[in-house]
Amino acid sequence: STPSSEDLIILSTNLDNTLDTEEVTFQTVTPYPNPFNNKLSIAGLQHSMVATIYDLTGKVAATSNVGPGNSELFLENLVSSMYILNLSYGDTSKIYTLVKN
Repeated sequence: STPSSEDLIILSTNLDNTLDTEEVTFQTVTPYPNPFNNKLSIAGLQHSMVATIYDLTGKVAATSNVGPGNSELFLENLVSSMYILNLSYGDTSKIYTLVKN
């Protein structure tokens, strides 16, 4: 016998269940220590990224390429203050607030 409409079960799925690129890229990234003295390390990098550090006036204080094998920034030239770290990977980026002792 052929199934009637009461016997049919409609199955649907959402195939767009991928995590947001930014979430995947940055979920394991942690700048440390914070506050830092002269050296800032960035743990959890899975890709090469551009690290840009801004002072509170918005001026670029330092910039460097970082990645899984090179995740240390030497920032002895920065004065004790608060800074903004922008890590960018392609067209995604994430901001971290840092303090230098």
